[in-house]
Amino acid sequence: MCGCLVVTKPSADKGAARSSAESEPVELTSDLSDLSSDEREARRKALKTMLSSNEQRQQAALRKRRPPMALGDRISIVSSEFHGKQAHVLDADFIHSRVLLKIDEVAEPLWLPFKNVTAI
Repeated sequence: MCGCLVVTKPSADKGAARSSAESEPVELTSDLSDLSSDEREARRKALKTMLSSNEQRQQAALRKRRPPMALGDRISIVSSEFHGKQAHVLDADFIHSRVLLKIDEVAEPLWLPFKNVTAI
């Protein structure tokens, strides 16, 4: 195994296929003193690209994440027969991905999946 990393340039179109011309292997395991200035620059660019890609993935994940819910939080029901109603969180079951709610117009508490509710 060569210990190389294949670096690809980010594409504006996520569905676009990457050609082999956009990829170049970069050796990341050798001693830096053995590298020429061009090889060090290629290594630096490869590491910056990896860092940038990772930061973009993290930012995208943070944008998609819903606000956390805690005991007593006021939430809105986004889907189910109670769509549009508001409720208070009584309990959360993270194993089964559901939340126990006290819905304002309903006498009994009700379990709903996390995907059916959102924090307000």
